[in-house]
Amino acid sequence: MISLLIGTLELIDGSDITLLTNGVGYTVTVQWKTIGLKSLGDTMKLWIYHHQTEAGSRLIGFDTMEDKKIFSKLLSVNGLGPKGALSLLELGQNEVMQAIASGDSKRLTKASGIGPKLASKIIVELRGSLDTETLQNITEVNKKNQKTGKVYSEIDQSIITSLVGMWYDKKAVEALIEQIPTNLTGVGDRTVWCIRNLHHR
Repeated sequence: MISLLIGTLELIDGSDITLLTNGVGYTVTVQWKTIGLKSLGDTMKLWIYHHQTEAGSRLIGFDTMEDKKIFSKLLSVNGLGPKGALSLLELGQNEVMQAIASGDSKRLTKASGIGPKLASKIIVELRGSLDTETLQNITEVNKKNQKTGKVYSEIDQSIITSLVGMWYDKKAVEALIEQIPTNLTGVGDRTVWCIRNLHHR
């Protein structure tokens, strides 16, 4: 079973990409943040989740192993499919874990396709499964924010977590967060703006 792909980006078709690896083209479903400012011909490294259904198989790729693990955990919720799980991850892994740990279903409904009923179900089914390490990481993030006196919105905190997970420097990301134009309110627009400016540094 494929667990990791490293190859050349040959095609972008919505949320699906074609990655050429050793002469073989693989169709992989990814998050928008994974594509980011990637251009055809760029090299990509993706951790692969192999989703199997009666209708067939599907490869879903992630920037980090942690995203893949959280995605797998989300799929264990009855009624939550790959599309919904990917939508939740667009909020940022830390945001999702914080919402589940605190029982805040409203935060989960910010994800496309996640209604109040499903959000509550996710919390009920996963809250008790969060391991000690995950809870400690969430606590550490909160402590660091309190210690530095910096308080970020939920969206900006998720952007910081996502970009640091993509190996961008945390201090550089935090500095840019404060410079994002006020007319950019969506998580997607704000993240893309940060990525563009990080590349220009």
